[in-house]
Amino acid sequence: SETNNTRNKGVIPALIAANVMKRTSAIPVRYLYGQLAKSASKIPAKDSEQLWNAINDAFVKSGMEKRNYKICTLKEQTPLSIGEKLQNIKNAFSDIDKTNIGRGILKAITSLYRYDEEDKEIIDTLTNSYMRSKRFKRMAAGTKKIFPESREIAENIVKRTAYRIKKGENAALIRGAKMILLPEKSMHTAAFHEMGHYMNYTHKMTNKITKLRSRMSYIPSAVLLLALLNNNDVNNKNNKENENILQKTHDGIKKHAGLIASLSLLPKLADEGMASVRGLKLAKQLVNQGKLSDSSYKKVIATNIVGFSSYITGMIITGLITNAAIKLKDNIQKKHEKNSATTSSDNFISDFIKIPDIFSNFKQITK
Repeated sequence: SETNNTRNKGVIPALIAANVMKRTSAIPVRYLYGQLAKSASKIPAKDSEQLWNAINDAFVKSGMEKRNYKICTLKEQTPLSIGEKLQNIKNAFSDIDKTNIGRGILKAITSLYRYDEEDKEIIDTLTNSYMRSKRFKRMAAGTKKIFPESREIAENIVKRTAYRIKKGENAALIRGAKMILLPEKSMHTAAFHEMGHYMNYTHKMTNKITKLRSRMSYIPSAVLLLALLNNNDVNNKNNKENENILQKTHDGIKKHAGLIASLSLLPKLADEGMASVRGLKLAKQLVNQGKLSDSSYKKVIATNIVGFSSYITGMIITGLITNAAIKLKDNIQKKHEKNSATTSSDNFISDFIKIPDIFSNFKQITK
């Protein structure tokens, strides 16, 4: 029948488009908030020593020192220019081992990041920690034929992830490596927030939210896939008369997919918010004891506000991308249904070419 011939057309192009939008939108957002965080956390040189003393005091109060955690810094450097990146990629592939293409790809990717010998000990520690994780073991098993050198994969991922810290745009708590990782010259005010994350993890109640955050991270992708596999026009009331409860639920997921995808990130927002509250509480205690200046404390607050705002932005973008991908799929579906009587040459390539339609669909998202 005509319906069967056009069933679920556009699912793969819509998934690809969603992934492309997610990655491309992350570039300006990360840059913007990275620069804002850098500016918000900037401390006058005269207050730097007092800030570090306060960080060390808070580190002890948080209980991290007793658990053998440490605070480490990555040397900040100017990122490679586009010309340098292209030359490095060329060099990586010029002596590629044809018996191990995967290694050549990893070398090319790693060459995009500027690291020093001074960073080696930290990178090795992070790599060893990541290799012990269940997530990495599952991934390494699935890519063994292409990338036989699992340590090279782990090191590549670690270097790519840590590079925002090296650029001075981020900070992180690495529980597996028992480490708070900061840039060498900036973002030091973020240390209090990372201590807050540790306190979230060790507290019986907030630990559940931290774990829920990780589990809920898969929901946006699952919701998008479910919505894309639904061919119904959920805005057409005539389609709902003979539907069973299962189909009505499926329609509801599709109709509100963007909202569901965004709200599924609330545990992440809650975890970040609680980390900020706990970190600020540590900092305020030090202000009351005269160990941290009011101006530095305001910088700690500003750093937390910028960081929290970035997560709210991420929630909004997730919802917009979900809705845009669904609209793209539905448009491809409608075109296939319209043309199915006159053509049978529709295939994945013709679907993929229609991906630029997403830009016209984007304007309709809020309608």
